[in-house]
Amino acid sequence: MLLEGGLTLSTGILRTFYASTAWKKCRDAFFNAKFGLCEDCGSLGEIVHHIKPITASDVRTNPDKCYGWDIGHAPPHRIVY
Repeated sequence: MLLEGGLTLSTGILRTFYASTAWKKCRDAFFNAKFGLCEDCGSLGEIVHHIKPITASDVRTNPDKCYGWDIGHAPPHRIVY
């Protein structure tokens, strides 16, 4: 199903997720906890991303995969340069 602008429903859900205050707070907290350093080279990182990409289904049904690093789970995120 295409939405306005040619987006799919899944793309729209993911864009909404990554624009959400909850994700931005999680991302910023993770970045700060890791001192903003790239986990590959040790330089100042730029991006926090999910190690295993999330899907629209994850956004709806699996918050641990989306936000889980700060609630005692294995970190689903990485910082990269």
